[in-house]
Amino acid sequence: MERETIQILWGNMKAQLNEMQRRQYAATLAKAYGYGGATVVHEVTGISLNTITAGKKELKSKTDLKSGRVRKTGGGPKWLEEKYPDIKERVREIVDGSTYGDPQRVLSWTTESLRSIQKALAEKHGISISYVTVGAILEDLGYSKQANRKMLQAGKPHP
Repeated sequence: MERETIQILWGNMKAQLNEMQRRQYAATLAKAYGYGGATVVHEVTGISLNTITAGKKELKSKTDLKSGRVRKTGGGPKWLEEKYPDIKERVREIVDGSTYGDPQRVLSWTTESLRSIQKALAEKHGISISYVTVGAILEDLGYSKQANRKMLQAGKPHP
């Protein structure tokens, strides 16, 4: 089997396979190539050598494909609340000085940008999360994502 053949076979199949099937197909291609096959498949497909090795182990152990699971139970990143249990309090602490709104209604907003809150979390508390996640946390805390018109005025106010 040649590199070009692996490239054609991989190109035809990769879009139709899930994560586990891609691992095992890459391992199969590496076995079919022979000595040095894992390196060649890695170079042609861009799949990590560790992933190809994991695919080979799965093929040897005849992993049950009927279970419906692609990853082991508990795989993937931890939930944000599990990783940082006090994340909402930290965000509230940062935006407390810049919170505006009507106490009669449940509408409130902050003048802080999502990225500045993200930066403050990283600097003050060592919490590294995306600004999109900061927006979701603010929404959970009851903040409006839309800025108040008064805060957007530039120059003279309307008569």
